[in-house]
Amino acid sequence: MTEIPIGFIDIPMNSFFWMLRSWTNGTLVTIDGNARFSEMSFDARGRVRLRQLVNFPRQALDQRLIAYPEAGIIISKSARMFHIACTKTGRTKSLVPRLTGVHTEHDPILLDGGDGLIAFPYAARNRQRNHDFYIIYNFREDRIIKEIVSEENRAIIYPIDSVNLISVVTRSPLPADVHLFNWNTEKRADNGLTTKLSDISARGFWFARLINIFLEGSFLFTMLPHVVETKNQSAKVTWKEGFTDVNVVPLSYLIPSDMFLYDFFLSPDGKWATNFMGGFRGLRNELLEKRVFFHLDRRYPNGISMPVFADGYYSYHREQGAFVNHPVYGMCFAERIERIEDGRERRFLRLYNMDDALVEINRQLLETANSVIGK
Repeated sequence: MTEIPIGFIDIPMNSFFWMLRSWTNGTLVTIDGNARFSEMSFDARGRVRLRQLVNFPRQALDQRLIAYPEAGIIISKSARMFHIACTKTGRTKSLVPRLTGVHTEHDPILLDGGDGLIAFPYAARNRQRNHDFYIIYNFREDRIIKEIVSEENRAIIYPIDSVNLISVVTRSPLPADVHLFNWNTEKRADNGLTTKLSDISARGFWFARLINIFLEGSFLFTMLPHVVETKNQSAKVTWKEGFTDVNVVPLSYLIPSDMFLYDFFLSPDGKWATNFMGGFRGLRNELLEKRVFFHLDRRYPNGISMPVFADGYYSYHREQGAFVNHPVYGMCFAERIERIEDGRERRFLRLYNMDDALVEINRQLLETANSVIGK
């Protein structure tokens, strides 16, 4: 089967912007040249507009931008300080929930947008001497309401509701224990999903925090290390109402045997996913990746299409782009690109049109069907 990479549209940008996340009503949230949370929007002709949302945080930031558009909340980080803004209320806050030199700060998790409840996970760097802990912070009232100290290697992954979270406890070399964790009562519970994930944890599995689960569509993506001898293997996990009939589908059949996938990054509507496929080599034998897109729909086996490649290679796989519903092109994936033109560095907003991806998927399906008929 021949694969034809989809092209892209590069829009020259005079204004600085850094990192992109999906926002509301066909817009993106980004960081502008004054280190402020800003909105990137498009007019009816597709022209780009950058508008300040809040005059905040105006500090040098790390490579983190977290957006909860349904709650109007944006979070970034610099060193050990988190910066939070709510565009619905105009409230902003910079805080260090806990100053510690022996823990790593993971991405905060929004538990309740209305009450502004946010969980800040801290993972111990030295498992022999330190414990993980979690701070529950009320952004609306600007107060810490609870601190949870865990004597286990616990990762809080994703909220099922405002108090129950999917949690993973690893006890190397023993299998991981996946369960629901109620941060209010600190009690555990199980459902069909957590039980299944615990069952497969003997082989090892891994979540990409917050970006590869779609509760409304009852699926998530994970990795299954050690399923094959030489590399990780991606898998799709699905379930039915009430977290019943949980199914785990390895996705190795979608990619060449000498390639592998990194983290799945989903569109807000759960209909598209992008990923970086690794295993490519450059002219100097350096490791390279290619961006791929997947259409998530019931018409495909296991609800996922074959990969569609974007043109070109990448030397990194940290996701800083986002999906957006463009007024001219429809659903697109947007990312920032810089390149040298006429001796100077220029900045572009690059758009991959998912309609083009669908054309390529349909072409591949037709080619496969014709091949089968011919045989």
